[in-house]
Amino acid sequence: MHPLRKARIEKGMSAVDLACELHIDASLVRHVEAGRIAPYPRFRKRCSEILGVPEEDLFGERAGEYRVTGTDQAKAGETTAR
Repeated sequence: MHPLRKARIEKGMSAVDLACELHIDASLVRHVEAGRIAPYPRFRKRCSEILGVPEEDLFGERAGEYRVTGTDQAKAGETTAR
């Protein structure tokens, strides 16, 4: 079980409850918990604040790092050499 999901359940919150606190769609919370997407820094910080759990405990020791995906590069106008 993802640590975010465990902390959310221990706090008595549903994915919808947490999403409402974050002002996002519940599907995003579920995708992060399932490991389908990497959370942005602000998402990690807000989850930590809402759940009262350190970011490192929710998202691992490298919680401060953000992996750049092809989609993120495209959004930023960057290109990848092949």
